[in-house]
Amino acid sequence: MEYFDVKTFVLDPELNIIEDNINDSPNELPQDKSFEEAIQRALAPKKMSRQDKAELIKITVWSLGSILFVSLGFLLIYRTRIAAVKRKESLKRQIKKLEIKAIRSQMNPHFMFNALNSIQSLINSGQYKEANIYLEKFSLLMRRVLNNSEKTFVSLSDDLEAVSLYAELEKLRFNFVFNLSVEKGINSGLIEIPGMIIQPLVENAIIHGIAQMGTSGILDIRISRRGIYLRVEVSDNGIGLVEKTSGKPIGLGLKLVRERLSLLNAQGEVGKLEIIPNLGPAAKGVTAVLNIPLD
Repeated sequence: MEYFDVKTFVLDPELNIIEDNINDSPNELPQDKSFEEAIQRALAPKKMSRQDKAELIKITVWSLGSILFVSLGFLLIYRTRIAAVKRKESLKRQIKKLEIKAIRSQMNPHFMFNALNSIQSLINSGQYKEANIYLEKFSLLMRRVLNNSEKTFVSLSDDLEAVSLYAELEKLRFNFVFNLSVEKGINSGLIEIPGMIIQPLVENAIIHGIAQMGTSGILDIRISRRGIYLRVEVSDNGIGLVEKTSGKPIGLGLKLVRERLSLLNAQGEVGKLEIIPNLGPAAKGVTAVLNIPLD
């Protein structure tokens, strides 16, 4: 009976247990109690010590600080690169503007030289009245050119006014027929084009085409719209393309026009200048077709 465990229960008349010795087993070993206490400690909610709390806070702060530092570093690098790209693009635009101004500074003296030569020719031939009229129109034209000299783009109406003044000046000297037509629906006051880009085409048609033809010479300027392009056609009935270009270098005016179009192309636009002979069995002269991209 040494290891026999006897359990005693005391019951009331209704068979409810009043007392028992179930938790006071004589066979209970000391390690059983330690094991039970270990289980109770394991089941009890764990409380974080002050040192553990401080360590957790330290790790959290360092982690957040590291993330913030890395994020700020990436943001700084990103903004620096964006700023560098913007500076580079701004510098490119400034260079293009300076190049356009440089070309225009070449074009204006070129045009003025030819106009003054025309006045000199009238004076030398004794046509003083025509020379005075020429000087008056020339002054009006110079005012128009100077007013637009600081602008990269001018309205189509302003440029056509300058072209018309120039054609009238040359008409006094060479006495040709001049026609200008603008397609219906084009608002020349709202459309902007590079200033003085049409005049070299008109000058080329007059000087190299109809200068020696007198009243039989015809100069036609036609303005139309083709999609996103403004189409400028300058036609003459002069000596033709073969004779004009054979053995002669390209004129400075046309060279400057092509250079200005190339600058527009460099800014994402596409402009084009074509010099083509007039078609037909009895056709004479040349047509310069200028396509200027519009916004």
